[in-house]
Amino acid sequence: MTVAHAPPFRAEHVGSLLRPSELTQAFRAFNAGTISADAFRAVQDKVIGDAVTTQESLGLKLVTDGEFRRASYWGHWVDAVEGLGVAPALFAFHDESGAEQEFIAATCTGKLKKSASISTDEFSFLQSVASVTPKITMPSPSTLHFWRLNETIAGSGYPSEQHYLADLTAIYRQEIADLYDLGCRYIQLDEVPLIMLANPAIRKRVVSLGGDPERLTALYIEALNAAVQDRPTDMTAALHICRGNFKGKWLTEGGYDDIAESVFGQAEVDAFFLEFDTDRAGSFEPLRHVPLNKKVVLGLVSSKTPHVEDPKNSKCVFSKPLSTCHLSRCRSARSADSPAQSRETRSPNGTRSTNSRHWSGWPKRSGARTESEYPTFRGSPGTSWCQLRTASSAAAVALVRILMSLPTVTRSNPIDIISLA
Repeated sequence: MTVAHAPPFRAEHVGSLLRPSELTQAFRAFNAGTISADAFRAVQDKVIGDAVTTQESLGLKLVTDGEFRRASYWGHWVDAVEGLGVAPALFAFHDESGAEQEFIAATCTGKLKKSASISTDEFSFLQSVASVTPKITMPSPSTLHFWRLNETIAGSGYPSEQHYLADLTAIYRQEIADLYDLGCRYIQLDEVPLIMLANPAIRKRVVSLGGDPERLTALYIEALNAAVQDRPTDMTAALHICRGNFKGKWLTEGGYDDIAESVFGQAEVDAFFLEFDTDRAGSFEPLRHVPLNKKVVLGLVSSKTPHVEDPKNSKCVFSKPLSTCHLSRCRSARSADSPAQSRETRSPNGTRSTNSRHWSGWPKRSGARTESEYPTFRGSPGTSWCQLRTASSAAAVALVRILMSLPTVTRSNPIDIISLA
């Protein structure tokens, strides 16, 4: 495995991949008891290897295993942590018609203790088949609390949510340390509850259930920071904020406005991956709260429909974030093929800082630029990226062609054209 530069990369992969039919059939057969655990793992190994090959063939600088070993994006934590179980959630997925889909959520049944591998085995295999940077995704700490609010700890022995989250985030720190020791340098936490708390209707629902939306927002940011606080400076932690996606249904809608200042300003992560692929995401205005020392990946191309966007329309979408920020806020991170132009360090109090230089402008030349000539900009809402979450290599190639067909970026239009997921 060769690793050239620190993530996030110009082309990104975010979230799980659609499961191949071969894997779906193996899941069913294993659950029915008709194939052994070894046979099931062999199928998982094969389809993960195929997925890695597909990602690398597209030129991605990172790969994931598509979360092909997981029943859900958080379920493996329940399997590996003693004291966690499942119970009905207090919320539901819904669609435009109002049709709802109930689901189960994590709950606490007793004192938390890590009893098995959470993501380390996943990472070890992924690393063994990858020639580029392997990324591990994990649920945010809030995921293991919010769906059932204070009912999560009812009967568990924990006197408060704070005590529960303190033990939970200690397990996160140990898991992240174990991943680092294995060679992992890129983790992504998937966050849904915080963006749900930006929705007035859900805030009202939380109050009706005895919760305090403002307190929960602060509590979840504190838990997130506690989870990642001990990571070494050469490990990147990204926060992917998602509105939920299950069979065409979602958990929330609305912009980032009510949480932007607190989440963007206080979350101690290196990058934010933000959904903007539907009207449900609101405007780009909240991006003005993103600090200069953070990277932003904007999800602008939808992978939830079979429609492939027109390049002209995509160009218009990519230009919208520029209105939230002046170029002077852009700072150079590194170009695709050149040495790093910024370095992150930790101050004595443990916070991260960046000594990035301002970008001085594009080299003057004519004609299309190669991918290596596009620098990325650290911590600017004017840095516009897109994400694609799909198992279809054909769709991925189509979107790469659309995005690369856009006009050359200039200093007056500082958009890093693609981040593919």
